Amino acid sequence: MYMRTNRMHAAHRCFERTSEFTPEDPSAWVCLVITSLYTDRFAQAWAAFDALLALDEEEAEMVFGWIMEEEDTRSDPAADW
Repeated sequence: MYMRTNRMHAAHRCFERTSEFTPEDPSAWVCLVITSLYTDRFAQAWAAFDALLALDEEEAEMVFGWIMEEEDTRSDPAADW
């Protein structure tokens, strides 16, 4: 809900708590990586990615690919934002 309404800081706080309460759930870490990046918390994004990688390498690879695609889009001046 928060991510759909573009309330990324509120979403980030929710996913911080979710990852604390369910550290074995890869989806909690995926969401924490994404919201950390969108809210410029890069050290926290890296730590969340490490936690995700330890739980599910395949999911971590998917997230890494998404991050790289996003970075390519951001650096492309012709990209439609």
